[in-house]
Amino acid sequence: MTMDATVHWELPVVDENDDPLDPRDLAGVQVDLRIVGGNFGTLVPVVPTDTLEHTAPDLEPGDWEFRLTAIGANGKPSPVPVLEAFYVASDAAPGPVTNTSVVLS
Repeated sequence: MTMDATVHWELPVVDENDDPLDPRDLAGVQVDLRIVGGNFGTLVPVVPTDTLEHTAPDLEPGDWEFRLTAIGANGKPSPVPVLEAFYVASDAAPGPVTNTSVVLS
């Protein structure tokens, strides 16, 4: 079974120099996704600033990471993207126990 994963965020309020960021200087957030060990793929080049979440549908079980990068109105990306790791659990039942034994006393 697959699952959907929705990532939420808050927009930056300072620039890379820790100066206040005018909201007009921000284009939005780039959202990338990968299964751990794989390559990131871009889900959305720029989510506009009036949207603070994105849903990735139909993810298979495993360890995943979103990568979020703020994008300036000038096209410059934040120098420090944010990684948000999560796990999609399998809905399969476990297999049988193994290596059983009985000890009589």
